[in-house]
Amino acid sequence: MFWDASAIVPRCIDGSQIKVVKGILKKDSSMTAGWGSVVEYHSAFARLRRDNVLKHSEEDQTKHFLAILTSTWGEIGPRGNIRN
Repeated sequence: MFWDASAIVPRCIDGSQIKVVKGILKKDSSMTAGWGSVVEYHSAFARLRRDNVLKHSEEDQTKHFLAILTSTWGEIGPRGNIRN
């Protein structure tokens, strides 16, 4: 299952969604993300904090949840000309 920022960011922000993600991972533990995803997520969280959607403490919580996810997922690396 491939996860991009549009799927992960809202679930990291909404604490109740953490249970949903854990349930999905129990059914399919082969979560996959792109090699640049973590940068996208941190950028999105910082933007939401600057826009006063998240407080600093909430941003820290989202980063903690993201750290848990990144320790479990597989990562698709850059291919061909993308990296160069």
